[in-house]
Amino acid sequence: MTLLRIDHLNVSLPVAGRYLPVLVDVNLALEAGQILGVAGESGSGKTMTGLSVLQLLPPGARREGAITLEGRNLLELSPRQMREVRGRDVAMVFQDPMSSLHPMLQIGRQLTDHLIKHRKVSRAVARARAVELLEQVRLPSPERTLKAYPHQLSGGMRQRVAIAIALACEPKVLIADEPTTALDVTVQAGILALLDTLRRETGVGILVITHDLGVLSSIADDLAVFYAGRVIEHASASDVFRRPTHPYTSALLAALPHVAGADGGLALRPMRGSPPGIGEWPTGCAFAPRCEHAVDECQTGVPGLDEVAAGHDVACFVAASGYSAERVVS
Repeated sequence: MTLLRIDHLNVSLPVAGRYLPVLVDVNLALEAGQILGVAGESGSGKTMTGLSVLQLLPPGARREGAITLEGRNLLELSPRQMREVRGRDVAMVFQDPMSSLHPMLQIGRQLTDHLIKHRKVSRAVARARAVELLEQVRLPSPERTLKAYPHQLSGGMRQRVAIAIALACEPKVLIADEPTTALDVTVQAGILALLDTLRRETGVGILVITHDLGVLSSIADDLAVFYAGRVIEHASASDVFRRPTHPYTSALLAALPHVAGADGGLALRPMRGSPPGIGEWPTGCAFAPRCEHAVDECQTGVPGLDEVAAGHDVACFVAASGYSAERVVS
């Protein structure tokens, strides 16, 4: 059985007296021990998808579809039932650990309170487990870290603490929202290696949300690319990186910094224009105004997510007619 499945998820938010869509017909599946990458520019719906799983949407949000965890539809649970799911079955590492960690509480308190609530253990047992968790996320001197406050730790250490808190109750699903933002390259590599190790050692299914496709190139098994609230390309990560089929995915990869080959390699190409904001989605394909390959049909019709090759789904009229842009990310 699939661990986590999102089926035909639609979410709209109240804006200036009307409801505007932010997610449209999103379909994703996550298996145990798998890393599913969710990529796209800011405002594409990545984080909203993660928040939908945990039912942490803004007040007044409307949603349709189903989000099932081992066959249990989370959208049908009461607020009390969802409080039992959050942290225990599904946990989230939020984008900025400095704001998600309580600045006035020691790390030990933040780890043990979480365990005591969900596992109903004594404080001594919770503290012992907290030490184990800090060791698991490769933090040196766990006892010293437990006594520290968030501001006394580096950005990389705070991110590891946030991951430790998320893993405290051994969740089945871990949602990591921009887990490497604002970290230097060396620390980024350490965090990504940690996530890869955790999924192999514990079998946790991990949803990694990021705007940086390069972050996913080394750890993601499957990749879903979002644009304007829709999944516009979905395939194995290797297929997406070597054979990007949607013009948007190709443009994202072309904008990645890379090491040029002996012949000069592929030139870095910035993507023109900006993604549309909520309420600004154009008629037809939302990417058409920025797309170098758009045809007349793109201006009026919305392409569905169709299989263009085995296990490779793309929402693009041009791709359906044979467009392809091969690119290898090293």
